[in-house]
Amino acid sequence: MRFVATPLPVLYACQGCPEFGYAAPRVAQALDNAGLAQAIWLGSAQAGVSGRYPVFTLDACEKGCARQWARERCGSVERAFMLEPQERDDPHKASARIAAELSAR
Repeated sequence: MRFVATPLPVLYACQGCPEFGYAAPRVAQALDNAGLAQAIWLGSAQAGVSGRYPVFTLDACEKGCARQWARERCGSVERAFMLEPQERDDPHKASARIAAELSAR
């Protein structure tokens, strides 16, 4: 039997803002809890991790703060997720959609 380990993607999530709430951090935490990604918050001591790990971002809006931040510090982003407007009020819906995409990779 052969076992191949695939590193979890590092998922940088925007911190949220009053305009769009804190849906992105809640979705990132749910994906981390499900074992689909390693959620890291912008500005944390672990921020800037890259190298052998795929770098993903999650933003609550089209401003793309997490995507921009990760590109500046990590050089490249393999996959950038953005919450749909209706998912901002329903983090479970967003978690399910993104989890399906992550599971398929």
